Amino acid sequence: MNMSFKEEHALETYRSLISVSMEGLKSLLLVNGGAVVAVVAFLGQSSLGPELSTHFWWPLGFFIAGLTLCVLAFVGSYATQLALFNERLNHAYKGPRHMVCAWATVLLVFLSIVTFAMGAFSSVYVLSEGNISDVKAGAKGDETKSAQAFPSKPVTPAASK
Repeated sequence: MNMSFKEEHALETYRSLISVSMEGLKSLLLVNGGAVVAVVAFLGQSSLGPELSTHFWWPLGFFIAGLTLCVLAFVGSYATQLALFNERLNHAYKGPRHMVCAWATVLLVFLSIVTFAMGAFSSVYVLSEGNISDVKAGAKGDETKSAQAFPSKPVTPAASK
């Protein structure tokens, strides 16, 4: 097949876009999954692990949500390519358009990044100096101070009245 320079350039650009996108998704999967492993390993090795573990629900939840969103973004990237293939092959194709799938995938990636950041910041909050001393106090018997600093369940406005 003889292609012009413009067609070859377009094809190589398309291939590189797919490659860069896949590497980005793999990186996002790695940081979210690595964060889950790191938190669990830290809790398992820390002398305050049992006391801290009840306070790591939110950070772990955010990292797991980021991991789930990233996996869904992989599915979205597949759906994008499948829709693009079907649009090109069959002009009467009635399924979802590739741009709908592409923007949904971009949204999933963005949300995965946001949930990773939320997990990281909430981990820092849990491990901040004042909160660690509260956990240490809780481990020595001052349960009320620890429970106030780290609610193990989310507090809703209705429940706090």
